[in-house]
Amino acid sequence: MCVGIAKLDNFFEGWGQVFSEMYAAQLENGNSEIPIYGLVTTGFDWRFAILEGNVIKMDNNVYTAQMQLQELLNVLNWVLSEASKNL
Repeated sequence: MCVGIAKLDNFFEGWGQVFSEMYAAQLENGNSEIPIYGLVTTGFDWRFAILEGNVIKMDNNVYTAQMQLQELLNVLNWVLSEASKNL
């Protein structure tokens, strides 16, 4: 699980950091079949992605802690649960 911060609400720069971390984690694992999960957050807004093989799939939703807290926690719980299966 790779996490990045969208400083000044700039998700573009946050994704650059997270995509680099995801790729490095994939190389470190030595197995491109293991999915790598990533997220970028401002602390209030959260976005998720997954790297599978050489394809990054981004969730188009932006989860807001103030308005969608339960949904955000459900997604975060699912991602952490899926990531832990590969430990």
